Amino acid sequence: MWPGKRMIWPRRYWLYPKNRPIRPYQYNMAACALRANTLVALPTGLGKTFVAAVVMLNFYRWFPEGKVLFVAPTKPLVKQQYDSCREIMGIPEAHVMALTGNSGGVAERMQAWKAGRVFFCTPQVVANDLKTGRFPGDEVVALVLDECHRAQGEYDYVRILNQLRSLKVAFRVLGLSATPGRDYNAEVIRTLGVRRVLYLDEGDPELAPYTHEKDTVLQVVNPLLETERVRELASQAARGPLAVLANAKAYNIDASREGGATTAGLAAGFKAFQGAARTRALPHPAQERVKGAFEQAHHLARVMDALDQAGHAAALDEVAKVQASGRKPLLDLGKDAAYRQMVDRLKATSGVKHPKMPALAEVLLQHFQEFEAAQVAAEVAGGGADGAPLDDITRAIVFCNNRELVAVIQGELAQHEPLIRASVFVGQGQARGRGSKKTADPTAAPGDGGGSGGGGAFLTAAAGGGSGGGGAGMNQKEQDAVLKGFRRGEINVLLATSIGEEGLDIPEVDLIVNFDTTSSPIRSTQRAGRTGRHRSGRVVYLLTRGREEERYRAQLEEGAKVKGCLAPAAGRGNRPDAARRTRAT
Repeated sequence: MWPGKRMIWPRRYWLYPKNRPIRPYQYNMAACALRANTLVALPTGLGKTFVAAVVMLNFYRWFPEGKVLFVAPTKPLVKQQYDSCREIMGIPEAHVMALTGNSGGVAERMQAWKAGRVFFCTPQVVANDLKTGRFPGDEVVALVLDECHRAQGEYDYVRILNQLRSLKVAFRVLGLSATPGRDYNAEVIRTLGVRRVLYLDEGDPELAPYTHEKDTVLQVVNPLLETERVRELASQAARGPLAVLANAKAYNIDASREGGATTAGLAAGFKAFQGAARTRALPHPAQERVKGAFEQAHHLARVMDALDQAGHAAALDEVAKVQASGRKPLLDLGKDAAYRQMVDRLKATSGVKHPKMPALAEVLLQHFQEFEAAQVAAEVAGGGADGAPLDDITRAIVFCNNRELVAVIQGELAQHEPLIRASVFVGQGQARGRGSKKTADPTAAPGDGGGSGGGGAFLTAAAGGGSGGGGAGMNQKEQDAVLKGFRRGEINVLLATSIGEEGLDIPEVDLIVNFDTTSSPIRSTQRAGRTGRHRSGRVVYLLTRGREEERYRAQLEEGAKVKGCLAPAAGRGNRPDAARRTRAT
């Protein structure tokens, strides 16, 4: 079963830590992951890392000459998981290493690969050292991939798996995710080589004892009249490209309906068009015409998304990126009268404040004022409910993809200090789309922004998730300082782009406000998972009536489809016994 791997413990026996309360769902997930390649999907804060630590501990014991890898997308995540797992596993410190791009030169890393047995790494380090032969890949016995939904396209997770498999060695794979996305679920599962997908969400009874009530509120704002006018001009400009796509049977939608074409739908349509046999039969000029129409329609869909989610200035940013791209199909849009009128109106109204701005301030003010009032009332009554100690702090996170808009929001909220003490929390540089590198996809975003997904120049639109806008990033030292202030209560509102969605060690918050929406169930789950972990929480969605509201409803349907198409977690009701050494069946 494991050729060339020396074992000293029979694999039917495995250890489960008793230094923490036993949660049956974690036990069952660990048991399954020890026996087969597995994808574990749990909401944020419910113990994916603990499951990984159990698997790593046992493979460390079973294979005294083997190496165990835990790979996470960013340096802060590597550090966080390194600290968490060391506490759980109880493996000697000399055998556990953290390796990132800051871990010294080649010689130091080669020595670490030789001396260590359990490694926490960024994917670039592992992929590069496997490629050059600096890391002995044939000694790997277990590989854990955090945020494993990234294992698609040309992301380094794919490179790592392909390089290890090329060595013809046996190793266990454990993928961790907040929730797998249906659109690329098959690709991720195929890439990981998993046999089981163990998926629980907060509605599952297994998680009920470990979660708190989470109130979800939709606050829908009406678009401004000027916004409606710009949107109508964008819809008019899109009719030509959409007619080309419909005639070519590449993408068909009623351009007059309220929602219009979507970025995700166009990206999927372009992918299908590329792979269709009839496409190859078309003359080259006809293929280029259809590709150009996809590019034009996708750009206009991004403009409308930015308009609804972030406002006129963000929509104008999308136009500026087109002009900077130099792409002929996009520049040709300037010949369209409706498009020119749209651009002129955006320029004239770029300073218009989005109606979400006062709505956001109202939500935050109400939250902090009610908290202060509850504190005063409890003090007068002589303590908290049932004599419990008072909570002395409450925190909120506002999620918004567009970096420049995050800075604008901070300026708007500054007038409400000291009740609201907000700080920006963004990534280190221009974010690239998730799960992808550069490609010639004409439905890709020409730049990083707008709030509708996408990353740097000409990245796959379906990847989504970049921190939009052109705003400056924050280095790790600046990020750490902001999080430190957030923990201490010096900052009580974090204005975060997508960096705040994933597994960083951000303190528990009582309120999540989504200034924009995402069509990705993964990102929506990650955002909501920041609250309701230790006490009741609230999630507010600020939506513009019309296109964005439709997008939110579609995202809810998508999340339901994800759950419906995945197998339930293994071994429901199979409760562990109290023995520390357990027989694996």
